[in-house]
This record gives sequence, structure tokens and C-alpha cells, in this order.
Amino acid sequence: MAWRVTSASRIRGFSLVELMIVLVIAGILASLAWPAYTDHVRRSWRAEAQTGLLELAQALEKHRRRTMSYTGTWQGASLPAPPKASVYASGTVPLDGNGTTRYVLRIQQANASGYEIRAIPVGDQARDACGTLILDHTGFRQSTSGSNCW
Repeated sequence: MAWRVTSASRIRGFSLVELMIVLVIAGILASLAWPAYTDHVRRSWRAEAQTGLLELAQALEKHRRRTMSYTGTWQGASLPAPPKASVYASGTVPLDGNGTTRYVLRIQQANASGYEIRAIPVGDQARDACGTLILDHTGFRQSTSGSNCW
């Protein structure tokens, strides 16, 4: 008796061409998804810097309530951001909790009647389109890029 192989019982695998097509499609999808992912991560770091600026502004307001002036030992100080603990006028500075600094908080100017604080991007965050975030004593928010990043 002769063995016959029918097409229904024959086991087929994938050809090399089919595997290459799948790899090309996966590469295209990954190249489209990566920029969106990195943009999302940068926006989340920017949100943490905004929080850090607001917490620092709150500390400056607390300092002003006690001393009737924004001036103090902080003028010109650069502080790592975002804060993971409360900021107090006693000198406790905001610290980045995970060891990677994305922004540096800086009190650009402080006098008896006002202040300007900045969150300056560093490292990979320096590629963010918004640039440096600025907040002053009136609550005016802006970025050096001119776009609406708040």
C-alpha cells in the first residue's frame, strides 16, 4: 500500500519572507509609538516640575507671612526638583526622590515685594519643547518657549 500525503494533512510553517514582513511591520509600529511615549513621559516630568514650582511658591509665601519679605538665604539658590517632601522656609529644600534630576528649581529673584522662580530642565528633559517654566509672585505662569505649557 502506498502512502499518500494530502494537502489537508500536510503541516506548513512560516516562510522566511513572511517572518521578515512581520518584523518590518513591527518595526514601523515601534518607530511610530516611541516618540509618542517619550513625549508622554516628558509631559509627566513637566507636571512634577510644575508641582515643585507651586510648592516652592507656597513656601515663599509662608516665608513672606513671617518676615514681610520674600528675600532670604534662598536668593540665587538652585534646588533639585521635583520635591518629594514639603518645602519650608526653614531651609528644607525639595529633593528628587528617585535619584534622577529632570528639573532644577531656581529662585531667580526675590525682593521685598516679589519673586520669580524657575524650573530649568536638565538631562534628557532639556529636549522638552516647553523649555524653562517660570512662575512669579502674582501667579503669572509662562515658559521660555512661549507656548502654553501650563
